[in-house]
Amino acid sequence: MRRAAIRPVNLRRRMDIHNIQTVPNISEQRTKITAEQRVLLDEIWNQFLSTRQWPIAWEFNSRHHKPQVRRIFQPLNASIVVETNGGPDGTNLYQLQLLGALLTTDGKVLEQLLLRYLELVRKLYQTAPKRLSVESSEIQQALRLSNDETILLGRLVNLGGLYSLSANFDRNGDPKVWSVGILKSVEDFPITGPLDGALEKLVFQGFERGGPVFMDDRNFGAQYQPSVFDIPGGGFKVSMSPVSSTQSSKLIFVSHSSRDQDLAEAIVDLLCSALSLRRADFMCTSVDGSKLRGGDETDDVLRDHIREVPAFLSLLTPHAVGSTYVLFELGARWGHSRHHIPLLAKGAGTEVLKEPLKSKNALQLNRESEVFQLVEDLGHVLNCKIEPPNSYMSKVRNVVQIAGTAAPKVSDVTQKSQTREELEELEISILKLLAECADWVSAAELTPHLGVKQTKAEYYLTKMEQARLISGSHFYTGKASEYKIAHAGREYLVRNGLV
Repeated sequence: MRRAAIRPVNLRRRMDIHNIQTVPNISEQRTKITAEQRVLLDEIWNQFLSTRQWPIAWEFNSRHHKPQVRRIFQPLNASIVVETNGGPDGTNLYQLQLLGALLTTDGKVLEQLLLRYLELVRKLYQTAPKRLSVESSEIQQALRLSNDETILLGRLVNLGGLYSLSANFDRNGDPKVWSVGILKSVEDFPITGPLDGALEKLVFQGFERGGPVFMDDRNFGAQYQPSVFDIPGGGFKVSMSPVSSTQSSKLIFVSHSSRDQDLAEAIVDLLCSALSLRRADFMCTSVDGSKLRGGDETDDVLRDHIREVPAFLSLLTPHAVGSTYVLFELGARWGHSRHHIPLLAKGAGTEVLKEPLKSKNALQLNRESEVFQLVEDLGHVLNCKIEPPNSYMSKVRNVVQIAGTAAPKVSDVTQKSQTREELEELEISILKLLAECADWVSAAELTPHLGVKQTKAEYYLTKMEQARLISGSHFYTGKASEYKIAHAGREYLVRNGLV
């Protein structure tokens, strides 16, 4: 699954950095944390490690008395701990950022684990620069980690987004099995020596004094944002400038198959009318006004939106459950433990909800009452005013009509890993070449037959390996990665008459 991540919540700040005089460091921040603050940070972190869920703010406040929690956390900022509305039924959660985890009692141990990880990433970059990803099993062996340490490292890498391109956490429900793309900023690391400075740069890249911990405080100041980056005690000036709410980042991510563009369009149209939203408030790759911008790095931007949007909708149809990319997006959002409403349509029933999404309450879009419930639920999550029902009734009926449209049986679609339309010609060419090879083949050996540069071939090989169309063999010794066609890839060629 693509890039299941928990990276820090986007506080939607515009940052213009001027006159940088000091750089923050983790040790300095540790000295500023009080005993009371550390006790609460420890409790939040330990609950996340033991349950894989951030604590619900309502329950946490009940245990510790909300005024006390506010008093203790008020001096901190949202780059350490943040209240966010990603819990069950729109409830608020307390979530630590990577810096917050490093400020807990076990923070120094966590820091050393991350430094060892970065040292391995540097070594991989120096010895095998064409490598794009690394598996947890390889990391565990190289660093001699226990299973618990491997799981913990995965949580930290996920939380801090310490990877590039893509990531796959908790593969097949096993928290010690994960893989990540090689961190792009490794090219800026020192060639030798300690990497403490590199880690601190990664940890503090989103540190903002202007980001309040509590949602009430952020909502109160929603019409203002800091125009410069401020670090406590560090020579940065903060000025507040008014901005309109229309400058906000995406609010809703709509995960869907491109073959369900009609339904995605109808959903966006409905929610714009019912909640007074703009198309620019959505990330929906098939709908005009909600698509990626020209020049965007597709994988990075989609990963960021999946991680950060307060509301996530998945349109589950027979086409969608047969799409590798939709499954990647669902897995990525699940890794965040944040808001997600599965929406069933075009003949897909609850049987398409597999673990770990089986426990999610899905809504049927072919029922008017559940479409209205979707509007109400999102209004609550986004704290939006809901317009009178008669003003968007026709759009509700349009969604219901499209959602009730017949589609191929789920079993017919899920037998295929991808439809032909979802594979590019280069991917098909790679599958054909690998099908003719009895042995494992490297990207360098494939490239002359593809008519593209090796870098592009390696990108598609990694992408196809993640889709399980091919199998990859990767070596810590620096030997080039090798690939072989997988059963799903061979099946794709046969089913589409390509062999």
